[in-house]
Amino acid sequence: MILTVDTGVNFGYAYWTLDGELVEYGTLTVSSAKQSTIYERIGEMANQIKRLFMDKDMGTPSTVVVEDVNVVRMRSRDASRWRAATWGTIVSLASTKGVPVIEYPPTKIKKSVTGNGRATKPLVIRKVREELSIKSKINDHEADAIAVGLHYFKCTPANIGDK
Repeated sequence: MILTVDTGVNFGYAYWTLDGELVEYGTLTVSSAKQSTIYERIGEMANQIKRLFMDKDMGTPSTVVVEDVNVVRMRSRDASRWRAATWGTIVSLASTKGVPVIEYPPTKIKKSVTGNGRATKPLVIRKVREELSIKSKINDHEADAIAVGLHYFKCTPANIGDK
C-alpha cells in the first residue's frame, strides 16, 4: 500500500494499491478543546498517525508520499507548527519502520492534477473527483491527499513502491 497525506491540524490521507487504485481516504482531526495544550493535541495527532501506520486492513505502507513542507508558506505560526508536527511525526514513524518518504512541492502536485500550480481548493476538489469518478462529497484535506497520490502515480515509474 501507498499512503499519501495532506499535513496540517486536520489532515487528509489516502491509501492506494501499488498499481494506483484508490482504496480508502478520509480526514483525521485533532480536538480544539481549550483545556488541551498544543502539546497534548500534537500527541493526539501523533496517535492518529500511528494508527494509519498500523491499520489492520491496510498494513504498514510500503511508501509514504507527502507535500514538501519546506516550500509551503503558512499564514499563521500555529498553522506552520501543525504542518511541521504532522510532517515530523509521519517522517519519524516511516523512518522507524524502514518506509521511504517521498515529498513533492504543492505547486507541482496542483499543476499535475489541475494544470495550474496555483489552483484553488475548489478546483483541486473538482478535478480529483472528476479524475477518479468520486460521486460523494470530499473535503479539501481529502482532495489534497488524493491529489498527492495522483501526482505520485503520474510521475513514478511502475512498481517503484513495490518493496
